[in-house]
Amino acid sequence: MKIAFIGYGSMAEALGVKWAEDHELSFAGRSREKATALANRIGHGAVSRPSVVDASTWADVVVLATRHEAIPLFIDELVDSTRRKTVIDINNPVVPPNFNTSDTYRPSLAEWIAARLPDARVVKAFNQCQASVWAHPQPVFGGQRLAVPICGDDADSKSVVSALIDQVGCDAVDFGRLDRSAALEAMASMVIQLLHTGHDLMTVFNLIRPEK
Repeated sequence: MKIAFIGYGSMAEALGVKWAEDHELSFAGRSREKATALANRIGHGAVSRPSVVDASTWADVVVLATRHEAIPLFIDELVDSTRRKTVIDINNPVVPPNFNTSDTYRPSLAEWIAARLPDARVVKAFNQCQASVWAHPQPVFGGQRLAVPICGDDADSKSVVSALIDQVGCDAVDFGRLDRSAALEAMASMVIQLLHTGHDLMTVFNLIRPEK
């Protein structure tokens, strides 16, 4: 599968490292130099692309891995290149000091993206934890693999994302349609606030389920 990351920060690197052996990866953003540097660090044939449109046109799955403030700068460029493709929103549009959702995105960032990419299959996922959690070789908490809630309106795209979550070493939990994504962003805002008040970067919420 071809996965394009729009962005080249710590989240793109953490997930890219986990997926590089099984998928083709590319990276794009405002700086081709930074995208190339990340592709080189990851290896396994990962490459940079000259533009976000070029990357999303090439890809089967597009991961929006930039800071939320940057998304409005390029989202309209992706309308044609994301048609019928899975687009994963991994971001949290929170604003300090209270870490509430930015007024720019209502009712949620994922729904805001879906409204601007009407033919894309948007899935909210990977927004619950800091990058170090996704980079960890074995993200196990309370004796169980980390549960990763996802939201989306397309069953096939959620299946794709669920398989990617498994490859990171976690378990996908279907949280419903995309209109539930505001709840996921609210959960993440609690973790972010804890991190900003000195808690360990591996701080998570995990769904502990008794064994059957």
